[in-house]
Amino acid sequence: MVKDISNKQKSYSSIKYLILGLNILGIVCLISLAIPYITHDTFIPNPNAMLAGPRWDLAGFGLLLGIIPLAVVNTAAYMVSNFKNNKLKLLFFIPTLICFILGVHYLTVSYNEEETTEPDNITTYVCTIKNQKRSYDIYEENDEISLGVEEDDKIDVGELDYSTKEKLIETLNNYYKSRNGSCIEKKSF
Repeated sequence: MVKDISNKQKSYSSIKYLILGLNILGIVCLISLAIPYITHDTFIPNPNAMLAGPRWDLAGFGLLLGIIPLAVVNTAAYMVSNFKNNKLKLLFFIPTLICFILGVHYLTVSYNEEETTEPDNITTYVCTIKNQKRSYDIYEENDEISLGVEEDDKIDVGELDYSTKEKLIETLNNYYKSRNGSCIEKKSF
């Protein structure tokens, strides 16, 4: 009988440690998602992914997904804790409350319906290689330079320098010259 009680206590103690570990893991996940969301980190970690997005957006979505699992482990910790004061036991729900607030904020504020402006087309270059012509529009928006590339174009955009309009034009010309091609600016009439 004593051995049976001892096994139950060990089993109960193991469950408490498991729940405590899950709570700590949930809090670590909450912190690791809350920091990029709150700081509005705009870095895109994998731009070639199917659903690429800035870190803050991915973190906000992760916070939404984490509300229910975090609530479950916080409730389990509340139930197995040995605190005599029920008000003190309610502190286990603070991570769930923070995750819920950030998740609601993500749902309500992240969809900014500001009017989007079209980027300014600075110039267009027509490049020729092996009797194939490609047209490239160079745009400027918010002091950033970008290049309009057609879907079926095989140009390696990683070889181009987007720091200034002049650098982009120079590296575009060099790209085609190195492949026995040429580029000319298309004049609009």
